[in-house]
Amino acid sequence: MIKHAYACGSPIRQPYVKAAADSVGSEFHPEADPKYRGGDSIVWGKIRGSPRLIKEIVDDGHNYYSMDNAYRIRDKYYRITKNADHHVGLEDRPADRWQQLGLKIRPWTKGSHILIALSTQWQFKFHGDDIQQWLDNVIEMLRANTDRKIIVRTKPKKHEKLAPIEVALMNCHALITCMSMAALDAFQMGVPVFCDDKCCARPISRGIDELHKIEDPLYPENREQLFHTLAYHQFTKNELQSGMWKEYTCYDSS
Repeated sequence: MIKHAYACGSPIRQPYVKAAADSVGSEFHPEADPKYRGGDSIVWGKIRGSPRLIKEIVDDGHNYYSMDNAYRIRDKYYRITKNADHHVGLEDRPADRWQQLGLKIRPWTKGSHILIALSTQWQFKFHGDDIQQWLDNVIEMLRANTDRKIIVRTKPKKHEKLAPIEVALMNCHALITCMSMAALDAFQMGVPVFCDDKCCARPISRGIDELHKIEDPLYPENREQLFHTLAYHQFTKNELQSGMWKEYTCYDSS
């Protein structure tokens, strides 16, 4: 049973965290840097005290339900995952929820450059990694195995204007990321992916430890299955309010 839900001071996302909280009868806490109050908990994001809060929940032997922005169609859908940032795995789901998004999957392409899409520094820090060290290690492994041009793309900050990810993915040989949603953009555009084991794209990607195979990326035939799966792990405000999310998130009601 989820006893508490923490929005961690996110002003825009508070209604969505509260919707999930109301669906399970848990106490809602909107403030930043909240105090851990015990028990299984819903936690928004990876800033404003949430990393400490998640650590306290885990150390106390309880489950956390991580809420964050959607896999696809940000600001309408929100993902919620038990004891993880992403849902990692393939399920036998119908295509209906994916089709409702109105998105397309392009045929596989062959390009020239390599695109490294960085996650936020907060995401790296939460998992005990240093963003610069990770990047240096990735570039070193690439330099040892290819002479292709390497482009590094940081996650856009609020109000920062960068060319759309679709532009960066044009004529791209492969995308490399820790766990950025850019991996899903790449799959939609027909670009193969190398990513961390914690990334939602991992079931049909090569891992970061396989960068020696950068010239031999995977071109899986089941991208649709991945997108069908993830569409069943993100929810609208109404779906959060109704408790629909519990059916797909290994919810523990005990």
